[in-house]
Amino acid sequence: MKGLSNPGGRITKSLILANGVVFAIGAILGPQFVVASNSIFGLSTAGLADGWWWQLITHQFLHGNGVHLLMNMVMLWFVGRDMEEVIGRNGFLLLYFGGGICGGLFQLPFLAPGGVLIGASGSVCAVLLALTTTFPKVPVTALIFFLIPIRMKAGALGVAVVLGSILFWITGLAPGVGHAAHLGGFAFGFVFAHVSKWMRTNAGKHRKFTSESEWDAAMDPDLPIAASRDEAVEKLLRHGLASLTKAEIRLLESRGPNASRHWR
Repeated sequence: MKGLSNPGGRITKSLILANGVVFAIGAILGPQFVVASNSIFGLSTAGLADGWWWQLITHQFLHGNGVHLLMNMVMLWFVGRDMEEVIGRNGFLLLYFGGGICGGLFQLPFLAPGGVLIGASGSVCAVLLALTTTFPKVPVTALIFFLIPIRMKAGALGVAVVLGSILFWITGLAPGVGHAAHLGGFAFGFVFAHVSKWMRTNAGKHRKFTSESEWDAAMDPDLPIAASRDEAVEKLLRHGLASLTKAEIRLLESRGPNASRHWR
């Protein structure tokens, strides 16, 4: 997905590196090691019943093959850096791992007897839907099957991926894929985005502000404040979306019915 392009994202990059390292270790040590590690660190009903609570986290770092890993990490690369910039490192970690845990719990009732869930799909789905829910009006380019570019609003992309997961789950297409885990991640990301927005807004209601800039400072005290929407638009057109602060992004997203026309 293209459209938001924050060049930072230290936590996002670290998570991608960690997933890659875990996969490389399994490839080096061989199939027997992978099977054994999946039984210990993959998520299973039996494991949780035995008190192996760490599986809720560790299953998010295991992947069945290179394609599985690549798809999750490419998507995390495109959506993770921007969401990390919006909510900060601690918030992003909560979103990522919370989405993975929620996705895992959603999938558990549908696992085959003795089955094990692995993969970061629930985590990535949570980040994706949190981003599209936070910035529903921003135009993005989604790469369908990583090949076909389609331009759409971020909110429409969020709806499309959720409906696609439901369709695949109901029809039984792509067997072996944890569609329920995807939906669990989507649900967590959606709720997270709205709770996060409510908390930022509610924080400002308990004090009086003398200007819109002071309001924006309360919403994001750690970043510079845009003086006006026109200045934010000019900065966007000259330097790109990655140059904008969180306060400036909110100016473009929320100020008036014509704000979204500048997102091109």
